[in-house]
Amino acid sequence: MGSRVAFIGMNNTNQSPTRSWRTRAPAVLLAAIFLGIVATAVALRLDGTGEAADERDYHLPVVQGFLDQWRATGRVNIVEYESATSPGYHLLMAAVLGVTGSAAAMNIVNAAIGLGLVLAVYAALRRVASPWSAFILSLPVALNHYVLGASIWLTTDATALLFVTLALGAMVMCPWLRARALRAGVWSMLAVFVRQVHIWSIAPIALAGAMNGPRWSRRLVRAVLGGEGRAGNEPSEREGWMNLSAAALACVLPVVLLGVFVWLWGGLIPKAHGAIVLHAGGPNAATPAFALALTGAVGVFLLPLAWRQVRALRASDAGAIGAAAAGIVLALAVETSYSWKTRAYGWLWQLVERTPEVGGRSLVIAAAAPVGAIVLLVLFRSAREAGRGDQARVLLVALLGWVCAQSFNAMAWQRYFEPVILIGLAMLAALGMRALTPVAWASRVAWLGPLALAGCQATASALWLIDATRG
Repeated sequence: MGSRVAFIGMNNTNQSPTRSWRTRAPAVLLAAIFLGIVATAVALRLDGTGEAADERDYHLPVVQGFLDQWRATGRVNIVEYESATSPGYHLLMAAVLGVTGSAAAMNIVNAAIGLGLVLAVYAALRRVASPWSAFILSLPVALNHYVLGASIWLTTDATALLFVTLALGAMVMCPWLRARALRAGVWSMLAVFVRQVHIWSIAPIALAGAMNGPRWSRRLVRAVLGGEGRAGNEPSEREGWMNLSAAALACVLPVVLLGVFVWLWGGLIPKAHGAIVLHAGGPNAATPAFALALTGAVGVFLLPLAWRQVRALRASDAGAIGAAAAGIVLALAVETSYSWKTRAYGWLWQLVERTPEVGGRSLVIAAAAPVGAIVLLVLFRSAREAGRGDQARVLLVALLGWVCAQSFNAMAWQRYFEPVILIGLAMLAALGMRALTPVAWASRVAWLGPLALAGCQATASALWLIDATRG
């Protein structure tokens, strides 16, 4: 990763109380908005959403079953239970329920985890962005109805994403430190303990370690991914081997945990029955195209923040042509039409269902996937121009790992995609920021894009909650 940079908004021990409050105000406002929505929904006891059904039909029974087993035998069966995910979240909630005897306590802990996720996103962005810039980029995540749903009802999504965000933030948004890499390994292990699909979170640890490793690993990374290196600031061979060893040790933790689960389960999910086993129905080949299409749909709102790179695009731009072609190929190579249940749930799949297809290929996905590829290219170029190209490479490789891991889930539901994409795009956009003062680096008009994205998320969440009142 690049050399240590002067991060925007670093704490200053000589700050006046007024300035200190102004620095903290965006985080406080973000937390207040998020908790206000979550607390209101919990108090209204809404019961008309998919998350509410998942809580009632799957997660609560597993939590209660774990608690009953512990009380009866002093042990918990983490091999056979009705969930497609690792047992970490259910064990946590069983402990909360066992200690407090209160369902409300579980809701409080669950909401606190959701708040932790939102603030973890904000804190990661603050490493390179001003307080209000980080606030605006975090707002779509805080207002996303999948993030809100996982915080209002008992599901595993927010907890796993919290640990994923902590690992990503440590490896992408911060300078390399061996201790930081080991902490990221712990975060990755906890993410796998909650949802085994997040084994991909070792990718940024491994790549960052290689970028800071011995000479051969640095050369290998530059040969494969490009990059300029760090002339005059390269680690010594001894330091490089220590860095690579720390990254390897950090990656071993989640890999070993996943290996234990696979050995116990005899596969990638617990020995469940009924509808749960549908998740292990084989890879979903539409996942990469759908992920790119959704990236295009939400990522266009962030393009004003990289307007210099947008204006630099030309019809002869080989990189842009290659990115768009890759998106089109992914969208046309496999079936991407609507299919119950493997390609269903979420507004984008609903749009696919209502629009034309040709030979099982959705025209919406075919149009949006190349846009997503262009969005990633433009935001990457902006980050590279800002001197954070290596950090952006780590993030993009991590997201590629996520897509590959998510492809093994037979269910390409939008709830598995949108929060990760929003978090990843926010980090990538933040890496393109260069100035040390709030929004002075670009026209304030550019921020209307991410604010519009936040508005779309807020509108979707409001309609979703209104619909839940009728459920």
